[in-house]
Amino acid sequence: MRLVVATHTREVRMAVFLALDAVPSATIAATATTTAELASQCRAFQPDVAVVEDTLPGQPVGEVLTALSASLPHCRFFVIDTLTGRTFDVASNRIETFTDVDQLVAAVPESGAEAS
Repeated sequence: MRLVVATHTREVRMAVFLALDAVPSATIAATATTTAELASQCRAFQPDVAVVEDTLPGQPVGEVLTALSASLPHCRFFVIDTLTGRTFDVASNRIETFTDVDQLVAAVPESGAEAS
């Protein structure tokens, strides 16, 4: 399963990478540190899952996820909520928000089963 990981905070990036290391089916195809890079990497690599930190610099994350969700119908988007309680006004059931990295990583294998 291909993933794009989009984080800009060192602590969040390390937590995600360490947690994903325990998921044998997960392959990080690309990384991004801004919303522009996220959009570019998702279009280039067509991931099964994109893991996105909610505070990426650039265009608002919700807007980018809405556009990507429309253009990448097979991709699921897992948002790491670093600002507890933040919600995104998106009309896609493929965008999920997690406050805990371990819960997010637990959902990754489930995504692979659905994407297969």
